[in-house]
Amino acid sequence: MTFIVPGDRSFVIIPKHSNLPLAPTHHQKQPGNTIQQQEPYQNNPAQQFQLKKNGGGEYHVYLPYDNLYWAIAGVSPEVGASLIQWHMQDSGGQESPNQRFRFMYAGDGYYYLRPVHARGRVLEVPGATHGQDVIKQGNLAPVSGRDHQLFRVVPVSADYLSNEVRTFHKHSDQLRDLVLGVTGLIPTIGGGAKAALGVFWPDGHDQDFWNQMTQYVEQRMKQLLLQENMLKLHGHLAGIRKKTRQFLNTTEVDVKGTRLIAAISEATGDEYDFLRDREGVTVLPLLAAWGTLVLTLRAEMVQGYETLFPDKTAEQKAAGKADELVFLREEIEEYVAGVAHSRQRALEWRLSYIKQGSSESSRDFDSGNITVTEFYRKDWVVDEYDGWRMDRGNTTYNYRPDVAGDPNSQANITAARLARQARVRAQFNAELDALLAPAYLWPYMDPSKPIRPSAQPTTVAVGPFGVRPGGTAFDMQPGGLRKVVICWSDEHPFVCGLKLTYIDNVEHTYGVPGSRQAKLELARDEYIVNARGYEWDQVEGLMLETNHGRLIEGGRMGDGTFFEAGLDDAVNARLVGISGTYQGNLINTLTFHWKYFLQK
Repeated sequence: MTFIVPGDRSFVIIPKHSNLPLAPTHHQKQPGNTIQQQEPYQNNPAQQFQLKKNGGGEYHVYLPYDNLYWAIAGVSPEVGASLIQWHMQDSGGQESPNQRFRFMYAGDGYYYLRPVHARGRVLEVPGATHGQDVIKQGNLAPVSGRDHQLFRVVPVSADYLSNEVRTFHKHSDQLRDLVLGVTGLIPTIGGGAKAALGVFWPDGHDQDFWNQMTQYVEQRMKQLLLQENMLKLHGHLAGIRKKTRQFLNTTEVDVKGTRLIAAISEATGDEYDFLRDREGVTVLPLLAAWGTLVLTLRAEMVQGYETLFPDKTAEQKAAGKADELVFLREEIEEYVAGVAHSRQRALEWRLSYIKQGSSESSRDFDSGNITVTEFYRKDWVVDEYDGWRMDRGNTTYNYRPDVAGDPNSQANITAARLARQARVRAQFNAELDALLAPAYLWPYMDPSKPIRPSAQPTTVAVGPFGVRPGGTAFDMQPGGLRKVVICWSDEHPFVCGLKLTYIDNVEHTYGVPGSRQAKLELARDEYIVNARGYEWDQVEGLMLETNHGRLIEGGRMGDGTFFEAGLDDAVNARLVGISGTYQGNLINTLTFHWKYFLQK
């Protein structure tokens, strides 16, 4: 899957088994000091790291606190080598692979941290201890005992101790569970509202959920957010919280109904701005949560109407409850439509960053007795959102117009643009699924709805990678992957073939076997979580990573344009198949097929 972090955001890195954040030992700033797990502090800069991409799916881990970077001591590949802080030596023409790390997704918001220079090793807390112990590199432990080799990476929160911050995965689960639990909670008057306050404002932290959700979304689409609207909604949420607490704390039964009406009025006060005016796209991180809060209060009114208004007659109660049910259904419909519109707006915004262009130039030079004019055309496609780019050039001469350097350059760039748009559309939609998942459940907050949501599979094709036209097409097979072999040769270092085995145990070969192969046979409960590689006209190199911390790579890694074919880690997707085209010893294109589940 895809690990999405901005380079200017600070994070806390925490081992799963101990829940103790990482920091320089004793917070000392000198180069060579080790990195240890230690007691958590609130907003302590020594426990805050930034992750800098190197453009190849690897990261430099930077400590603004002392202006140093992670490194494995002595460039050692051995078990037991310590994690230290050191000057940056992996830039400006210098090579220091012991300062590069892969963050490989393990599921449920946790990662293996793998030093690039030491094949097969991962960072760990030796012995799974709970003291102030130095982080070292080691071999993968048995699957059942790896918590000391798993780390969560969460945005810094000034309001919390560093180890109290939840992962986005946990926040998303909380929202889902709130919606699923509303019907069961509401028969006790105030049950749904109390549960909502516990999710959105836990442990007395006034803006915890909202601030953290905003931080997680800023990792993914910071440019989309309109800070003016974000601040406006944040202020509005304080009023919602106050009115909801007044409703919950009121002991006089005949007043509770009035208090709930006030809370609903406060919660729906900005609907015109963010739904009817369709500005929800500018507050996207809070839209699903805000809608869940509004609908929870509406559902509370429907379920408890008779008790909330004890002085009304039976006829008045029946009529009032029927009216409130209509209001709830209208609100559900409006919020679902608002989220759908904002989602479409967000996708259009993201695709607008992909642009194609060209330039032409010429020059004259003497060649023997004649003057030759050289014409040069450059075509490119660029994704201004993240800096992805692909270029092609074509040179022709006035005396030989029939000879062209690369006559397909323009067509290939057009194909690259279309491919980039398809890939971004697939990956960004998965990000939006992660952010807006609760909206799929809103229709079930109608108490008259007889059916319940269930986990529904979502399949996503990310590709194609490689833009060479033609070739023999191959499709994915049903049942899921069991074994993958990447093929290449010394004389042809790019990927020249793939061998794929699905659940039927039949090996399918596409391309040629080559003289070198990298094999991955998946174990029980193991699956591929990310695919990375390099593309030019064809697929140059390919790397596959699993949720068990294993990887294989083959072909020419480092040549061409880097790609990541995985989905947002938050959706917990798994690779179920690969399709593409091949021609002789070339893999022209590859498309990666993923599956994840959503409650719908």
